[in-house]
Amino acid sequence: MTNALLDKPRPAFLADPVSMAHNLLVYLAAALGKHADITERKLKRKRQYALEARAEVASTKGRTLHPFTWTLPIIQLSLQFIRTVRNLFSRPEPLCRLLPRFRKTMEAYL
Repeated sequence: MTNALLDKPRPAFLADPVSMAHNLLVYLAAALGKHADITERKLKRKRQYALEARAEVASTKGRTLHPFTWTLPIIQLSLQFIRTVRNLFSRPEPLCRLLPRFRKTMEAYL
């Protein structure tokens, strides 16, 4: 039994804007982290705990995690980040006025 929706290829005009929006949000998150010190601390903590758990499981099996595993960037975006971008950056205000609000909203998420 097959699903007719899954068997058909997706039209490129639907996939491309979604991919572009995701890539722009990832770039914005990286730029905010680098230039304004606004980061997703909750996601970083969650990833750190997950990596520590993976390292513990690997050590019980006599293995280790690859060193690059600890340095890979976080590509995941939280819904809070996406909502904050949508809500604050849709306002007709200069970016310099939005950054303090953005930081406050992201810190309240912690």
